[in-house]
Amino acid sequence: MNPEIRRYAKVADIIALQVKIVQNYNRTYGRLNSSDAFSNDELAYIRRVFGRLLDDCDKSLDELITITTDSKLEMKDDERIARIDKLYLDMQDKYTFSQSFSNDAKSLAASRIKEKTDVQTSRVLQGIKNE
Repeated sequence: MNPEIRRYAKVADIIALQVKIVQNYNRTYGRLNSSDAFSNDELAYIRRVFGRLLDDCDKSLDELITITTDSKLEMKDDERIARIDKLYLDMQDKYTFSQSFSNDAKSLAASRIKEKTDVQTSRVLQGIKNE
């Protein structure tokens, strides 16, 4: 196998995207978990969605490792590059999904927190005690 395959820029980009996905999950889940905007069931759902995404990322990385290290694969260099390009596009899609899912969840949390605050403010202004 040609050593240039391992140095192909998209190999590092694929790994960097996975790191960003993991960091995004850790930041998002930490923020959502401490926000009190979601029930335990909702938090479990968010964990499951990210868990599946991270499992898919792991499979993509395993394939990338195989493509870039396994000389037993009957692939020509151009086939390896094409497969790496496909993995790169796939990882970009996963990253875009992780960003979108995180942003949606954070927006929902912000909306729920604002609604809760508005209700509390309204109660205070109307002299209604919280029970």
